Amino acid sequence: CYRLDESLDCIVATRMRNNVFDDISSAKILLSSIGLFHHDEYFVRIVVKWVPILTQFCGDDALWELIFIEIVSDRSDSVTCDTIMSLVCNCAMRWSNEHINACQSWILSQQSKCSFAGSIQSLKVSLRFLVISSEQKPIQCFDFGNDANVPRLAYAQTQESTISAIRLALDYLEIENHTEPSNSGIPQTETSTGRNIIPDWLILLVLISKASTQHLERTIDCVLE
Repeated sequence: CYRLDESLDCIVATRMRNNVFDDISSAKILLSSIGLFHHDEYFVRIVVKWVPILTQFCGDDALWELIFIEIVSDRSDSVTCDTIMSLVCNCAMRWSNEHINACQSWILSQQSKCSFAGSIQSLKVSLRFLVISSEQKPIQCFDFGNDANVPRLAYAQTQESTISAIRLALDYLEIENHTEPSNSGIPQTETSTGRNIIPDWLILLVLISKASTQHLERTIDCVLE
């Protein structure tokens, strides 16, 4: 794995010299392999580190499906939720605004297609990405030659996308409320480690509501349905 890390470093350096910045194929191979090598902590760290770097400027449906649906659904006893969350957070911090906007739009389209139906983990990971990618990026992430420097919220652009984002949050809340309590008899939402943390679903609803008066009204309408 150490040599793999070095090889990826050399590949990226070479591609950058040739003005080729992304390598989606390599990222997909890493993601597809994480289930096989989940016991190797160093390999897992490589995936979390390099997938966002290799896909910094663009992605596609297959890449996003791997991250938000396939790995999550196959994660039982293999890829931990913490690993997936770390990967998603790194992607949100590393990806360009164009890639983030495209991924946000894809997530919302999957919600309307019910691709996340019944999968609390997919919903959880998707919510985390939407929330983290909506935050102001550090100055090192900006491309100063690009007009897209100001972060945009893909879910605030149209009424359809706004409603999809609201329903994504509410779908997660509904499933979470029906989740079986832990062995200790305490629901997951009330554990000592999480009770003082504002949940992602609530943060997303707040972000949407703050966009405009119309967004606030849509949020209220969806919640009261």
